[in-house]
Amino acid sequence: MQFTFIDSGRTIEIGGISFLTLSLLRSHYENTYGVKPVEPKDPLDTLEDGDVKSEAFKQASEKYQKDKEAYDAALVEWKNVVGKAQWAGTKLLYAKHLKAIDQAAVDHAVEDMQLIGMDLRQMVRDGYAELNVPMPEDLLDKYIYLFHVCITNQSEQTLFTNMIFSGSAPSQEAVREALFRLRG
Repeated sequence: MQFTFIDSGRTIEIGGISFLTLSLLRSHYENTYGVKPVEPKDPLDTLEDGDVKSEAFKQASEKYQKDKEAYDAALVEWKNVVGKAQWAGTKLLYAKHLKAIDQAAVDHAVEDMQLIGMDLRQMVRDGYAELNVPMPEDLLDKYIYLFHVCITNQSEQTLFTNMIFSGSAPSQEAVREALFRLRG
């Protein structure tokens, strides 16, 4: 499947990615990445009958609110980390399935960053290490090509992702045609 990034003008060929595989990747991270915070026990469950209006209930409610706030904050943080890891894994899968890259363009992007004292390759490695997502060395330049050379803005990234999930223009046209015939 070929895709041309409108703003960068670069055309890539990518294949072998199934949206079902991408869905599995997302659920994998949700099920195995880190440890979900444990939901606090509702203090109402620990009270005896008749304690509802007692001082114990008031104290339990205050403790519950603090526990609930801590739990909510921990859950938001966990979802954020998992979401970043999912996206990092998804981007690696995209890079793995590129058929070819323009190595000169990758080297140019790396050199551009070196001009301002940044090592692009090491920054990518460090970002993946921080998320505990393995970054295979043989995918590093493919990753840089796709995400630092070809994709120049959010819109191109969205169009590319949509193409992966919904197929190429010919695939989409075939689906529309089949649906039209079924409805007719």
